Amino acid sequence: MKLPFVRKVSPSQEMTSSRTELDGVDKVEDVVILSPHCDDAPLSLGATLLSGFLRSKARVFVVFSRSRYTKDYPCNGPIEEITTLRNREEELAATQASYEVSFLGFGEPFVREGFLTIKDIYDLRRQPRQDEVWKPLLSAFRQVFSSRIQLILAPLACGGHVDHRIVHQAVLECSTIHTDQRIGFYEDLPYSSELSDSAIIERVPSSLSRPLHPVLVTESIDDKLELLKVYESQLVPEQFKQVRRYWERRKGERIWLP
Repeated sequence: MKLPFVRKVSPSQEMTSSRTELDGVDKVEDVVILSPHCDDAPLSLGATLLSGFLRSKARVFVVFSRSRYTKDYPCNGPIEEITTLRNREEELAATQASYEVSFLGFGEPFVREGFLTIKDIYDLRRQPRQDEVWKPLLSAFRQVFSSRIQLILAPLACGGHVDHRIVHQAVLECSTIHTDQRIGFYEDLPYSSELSDSAIIERVPSSLSRPLHPVLVTESIDDKLELLKVYESQLVPEQFKQVRRYWERRKGERIWLP
């Protein structure tokens, strides 16, 4: 089945000015979305989840689901209380967007050792393989890759957040063993709203066994923004503006599929 609001686009350096529309793209079945945190999947893939492009219910695995962070407690909130609150918000989003959600239980940076300020999260000198979660997370991902899923969607790690980089790097490492696994990537919002197309394209892996092409989901930004309102503890007005700016610039929600 072809969907008129999902189309392949040309992977040019400036996609907003040189887009090639095709007849549509087949629906995708049996999808696992690796979401670094609660809210990341709907932020980056809300329109995709709501559009019907995913024929069956997507399964969203929230990787770093233990948290001390809300917009009111940026670094030092009570872990159990905030984890419960954020997971509840994710479950509400899952109900509204008809996806299944599971929480892998890894701790966000302020639950781990060595992170004291927001600046620490974006320190590119921190290497994913040196983080305390790397080995157990990689082991968990290998189990995911071993379960014969049609498609795994992972973040491009736009913006440099250490948790997004860990997920991205672990997926690439798993892909070297499971070479037949189809892997796609999404453009992390709100970070990707501040990046040029060329900067985003530089993040797209070129070493996978299946080349990636961009696909644009074009409806509906209003429904997506309505969905994001469930994240009352997380999102501030500027982030809603960033999501809209990204959409207006790229005319939809872009994902990279094999």
